[in-house]
Formats: sequence, structure tokens, C-alpha cells
Amino acid sequence: MMEGDSSSKKKDNGDYGFTDLIFSWSIQDILNEDLYRNKVLKIELSFRSIDHYRGSYTYPFLEETRAQLCSSMEIIHQAPYAEVIGLKEAKPFQQKLYNLKINSWKNRFSHSGEPYKALHGDVLILSDYKPEAVEDLERMGRKWTFVSLVRKTEDEDDDNIMLKVKASNEFDPADWRNKPLFLIFLTNLIPNKRIWAALHIPGNLKILKQILCTKEDEECSGCSSQANAVSDDCSYKLLLSDLNMSQKEAISSCLSGLDCNHHTAVKLIWGPPGTGKTRTLGTLLFAMLKMKYRVLVCASTNVAIKEVATRVVSIIKEAHSKESGNLLCSMGELLLFGNNERLKIGEDVDDIYLDHRVQVLTKCFSHSTTGFRYCLKSMIDLLECCVSRYDMELKEKRNSKSFLDFLRAKFHTATRSLQSCISILCTHVGRSLLKHNFRKLESLNEALASFEDNLLQSNLLYEELEKLFNCKNLPEMASWPFHGPAYTLYMKRIACLDALKTVENSLDSFVLIKSRINDSIREFCFQKSSLIFCTASGSHKLHSLTMKPFNILVIDEAAQLRECESIIPFLLPGINNAILVGDELQLPSMVRSNVSKEAGFGRSLFERLSSLGYTKSLLSLQHRMHL
Repeated sequence: MMEGDSSSKKKDNGDYGFTDLIFSWSIQDILNEDLYRNKVLKIELSFRSIDHYRGSYTYPFLEETRAQLCSSMEIIHQAPYAEVIGLKEAKPFQQKLYNLKINSWKNRFSHSGEPYKALHGDVLILSDYKPEAVEDLERMGRKWTFVSLVRKTEDEDDDNIMLKVKASNEFDPADWRNKPLFLIFLTNLIPNKRIWAALHIPGNLKILKQILCTKEDEECSGCSSQANAVSDDCSYKLLLSDLNMSQKEAISSCLSGLDCNHHTAVKLIWGPPGTGKTRTLGTLLFAMLKMKYRVLVCASTNVAIKEVATRVVSIIKEAHSKESGNLLCSMGELLLFGNNERLKIGEDVDDIYLDHRVQVLTKCFSHSTTGFRYCLKSMIDLLECCVSRYDMELKEKRNSKSFLDFLRAKFHTATRSLQSCISILCTHVGRSLLKHNFRKLESLNEALASFEDNLLQSNLLYEELEKLFNCKNLPEMASWPFHGPAYTLYMKRIACLDALKTVENSLDSFVLIKSRINDSIREFCFQKSSLIFCTASGSHKLHSLTMKPFNILVIDEAAQLRECESIIPFLLPGINNAILVGDELQLPSMVRSNVSKEAGFGRSLFERLSSLGYTKSLLSLQHRMHL
């Protein structure tokens, strides 16, 4: 059986042999609590080398994975299952890959009350019967195999679900025909696979070396600091005014030394419950955004990372409102990604959620009637040719409205589409990227709103308005009295056309419109965001992207995160500084295996560095508890 020796592993579909290793286990292996007992050693507080560091977690991690599978198999009678109504080899034919068609999932004894939904990385059992106990899997004459879900698609013709799975061993689908087949869910091993990869990929080792032992780098006296650059920002000063001294000192400590290229730094903020940890972190991230750093923000859970992202969004919107009133607020430099259902995305973070951003930008930059270019040209055409278009519709008997009603209806439709595109651009493309075009878009938005306000006035006479809008140059109308609401609207029309053509002339300077970007909009979002939020496990996806490196890693709820999971974001290129925020007195993350627990597998990086004497900034003032 494979032992998990990193030297013998080959990168297998990005998981470094993890799936093959797990599938090599027999039922007896999974149920055997002593499988790795003699190989699991106590994880030390400091390490001699990177190899020593990573190797210390290998067997405790494998033992914990075994315990996770064992726990799932012990309650297999409660597991979600589905009937398999189709089984064949995947095309093009690939070893151990099969296509399954199943009906709807059934949740026996479901505790959550929510229907089970298959996810990539789920480990399941394909069997010719429904096991009610783990012993059933070992009965003679029965067929079964482990499978891992590779891809899921809905069948367009019916309610069935199509799955592509990788099996633990190769078999001939013909041997399974004319038998009832079932698929039984065990557990999801995607987080495990990501940890395993982190224990094997080369990655950014510079900051990992910093956390091996007790040595803390001193700040470099020769490097300048940008900390003073944000100190004069009005919004930042206002945020600081609401913080107590311990919060301010924690932020100041974290900002110092960020510009040093000679040393790495890991800093700790200890925030017991009720001491304003999230507010402190939100203010710190706001400062880093103002200082133009590229920051990755992680947390142990979806709930925790959404809370931090919500706080930063709230701070930015509040600061923008005080500076610019109700004008469009740019969120393009913030990005949150992860599973929609687990994050429970709502209006509070919708503007920074990756899937939503990709959806609206795709709509905005399409060549259809929803695209920005089309909406812009349509509005110019309407304002320039509104009278001739009205006359044509009258002639073709497609319209019986007055000119004023016609213009109101057409303008309302056109302006909603155009303002939607403007809002998308200003919200989802960073202000620093749009540069001077951001103000042009704001001006256009204001001109459209002003024109519509005047268009809806009740004292407009449609005969006068039609006559005025039909003339190309006002001097031709020598007898026209240049005053009144119709004339005011005419001038608003000129202002709108000027703003529209100013933006139209700048179309080629809009980065997303002009550029010969071959990357997808999704990749663009990652490349251009300065503050990216995700779980520590989810940061694994960033390893496969080509983008500008991060400067800083921030981990919230760091004391609830097993150290081997913290490694995932630490390995990303460019990270030279890390800030861990948490409460070391809270319970550590759950560990199923007693063997791994005794070895210290559940210990967090925050706890270990604190035990080694790393300096902590303590948030000491209690806000919500009476002591």
C-alpha cells in the first residue's frame, strides 16, 4: 500500500497522487485505528527545514483522512443515495473514468433537512445493493467500488443527473448490467486534497521559512514605509477616531514594515470576543487598499470570510457616501469568491462576488442589445433623431402617441439600459483602472438623470417640443422665444449628447473594451482586484492563475484553522508579509482521529507562533461583555 512518501509521488491531475492513495485503502485499512499509529509523531513547535516541517504533517493528515472516511462509513445507513439508471465508460475512453446517470437523491435520516447536492470531490460508493452497515460491503457475491465525482451536469431531457466519476479500480460496465445499482455518498475530500497538495507543491517557500522556528525578523531600518501615506486620508482618520488605543496600536504595528523587501514578517493580532476584532481588521484592510497593496484575505469558514468582506464593503460605502454623496461607488478592487450556497450571497456582498461580477460584466461587454456600446449608440441615435423616428412610426401606423409621450417612453427604456451599463462599469471595474473615464461616466449618468427629470415635467407642450427638437441649429428659428421648459429640455438634450459623445470618443481607452484581452472576464477579475477574499482552502484555486502576485496575506479566525491548512495560501507567489488575527483561547478546529489529535494536528499556526513567543497585538478593551 502507498505510504504517502512525497519523494515517490507524481503530480496526478493536480492532486499529487492523493486520490490514488485514498483509493488504495481497503475497508479494513479505513476501519483500522492503528493503520498509521506508529508513523504519526508528535508535531514539534519548531522545525529544522521545510522538508521536516511538511513531513511532520504528512502522516497525521493521512490518519485524519482515514478517520474521516471511517466516520462516514459507520453511519452509512444515514447517507444520501440515488438509484443508478445508466452506466458506461467515459468517452474518449479513459482509465477508471465512467459516466453515470442517476435519478434524484434521497436523504435517509437527513439532519440538515436540506436536499443533498453532489459536489466535485465527493467520495461515494457505487454498489449493486444499498448497504445498511459497513459489514455489508464485505459480503460475498456483492459488487462495489469507491468513486470520486469529477463532474456533474443536469440532463436537459428529464430530471436525471449525469455524473462523471473516477473509480478506485477499473471494471467492465457489462458486468454490472441487469442489476440494481446504487450510488451512496460518504464524504467530500476536496479540502483534504488541497492540504495534500500544499504539503507537496514547491510554492513560495520564503515566508514558510520564517515560521519554522522562534526567530522573528527585525524591521529593516533602511526601507521606507507607506504608513504615513494613508495617515492623511480623511476617511481613514475618521475610521481611526472610532477605535480605542489598543485597536489603533494593532493597526499601526501591522502597517509598519510592510514595504521592506529584505525581510519577511508574520504578525499576530489577538482579539478575544467583544474586543472589536472585525472592526479593527476592516479598518486595517481599508488602509492597505488605500496604500495600493495587493492583499489576500482568508478565513477558516465561509461564514467568517463573508463577515470580514461585509465589514470592508460597509466601510468603503460609508466613506464614499461621506466624500461623494450618492454618486456611484466603485467596488472593482474587491473580490470575493467561493461556493454561492455556502457563502449565502446576499445584497451585502453581491457587488464583490465573483460569479455576479462575471455575469454583469459579460452582459455589459456583449455585442447584444444589453452591451454598453450598443446602449450608448442607441441613446445618441434617439436624442439626435427622435423627431424623424416619431414621424416614421406615425407614417407606418405603429404609434398613435403624442411626440412627448413617445419620447418619454423611448427615453425611459434606453436610459435604463444605458444607466445599468454605467453602473456596472463604475461598480465592477476598479476606479484606478477607469481613471478619468470614471468621471466621464458619472457626468453622463448625471446628464441622463437631469434630462429625464425635465422630460417628466407636466408643463411641457409637445407641439413646441417637437418643433424645437426638429431644428438642427437654434439660429434658424429666429422667431422662437428662447425660454420656457421646452427650451430648458432642449439644452439638457445638448448636454446629454455632449456627455454621450465624450464617452463614445473614449470607448477605445476603456481597458476592457479596447484591450485585446484573450483571458476570460473571470481571469480579468482576479488580475485587477487588489483585495481578494476567500477561505484558506479556497485559495488553492489561485495557484493555477497567472496574475500579479500578492504582497500580504491576512488570515482571520486564524486560531480556528489547522496549521497544515494555513499553508495553502502561504505558498502563493509574492507574499512577503502575513497577519494572523484570532483568539488563541477558543477551541481549536475539530480533529476526528485521537491519534492525530494527540500529535497536535489540530493546533493552529497562530497558537504555535504564540507559544514560541511571537509578539501579539492584544485588543484589550471589552465592548460587549461586562467583566
